[in-house]
Amino acid sequence: MPQKVQAGPGTAVVAPGVRKVHLELDAIPQGTYDICTNRELNGGLFSDEFFDAENYPWMKFSSTRVIRTGPRSFNVTGDSTMRNVTRSIMLDVTFHGAGNDPFSGKDIIVGFDAKGMVKRSEFGLGKYVPIVSDETTIAISAEFKKRAIDNS
Repeated sequence: MPQKVQAGPGTAVVAPGVRKVHLELDAIPQGTYDICTNRELNGGLFSDEFFDAENYPWMKFSSTRVIRTGPRSFNVTGDSTMRNVTRSIMLDVTFHGAGNDPFSGKDIIVGFDAKGMVKRSEFGLGKYVPIVSDETTIAISAEFKKRAIDNS
């Protein structure tokens, strides 16, 4: 069963007329987190047969277009990069809300979920296709902390 992995950094810019998202994630999670509970499979996923995390230690997503589809939903199209291969993907994004950080009481936190599908073979991750499905779901749960934008 997949485990929760903390990742980052990322930015989201939301202002009147401006909507942009950029995420950069470590291919190898920091700390003691595992992608799955099978250590042998974990090692295989980070090897050069799949993510090749030694040579490509990050994954990126940068939005190119954001379309509001409902009061709290968006279609976000962007460039996704894995293993130094970039492809356009579309994510269905749900905005969950915003409020004061329950720990600091000062900062504003906003929460989002995003879901999309990629063909992993298009990113050089095609081992075992078609025995193992080529279509892979991407699921992202994220929170962003509001910061002032430096315009200097």
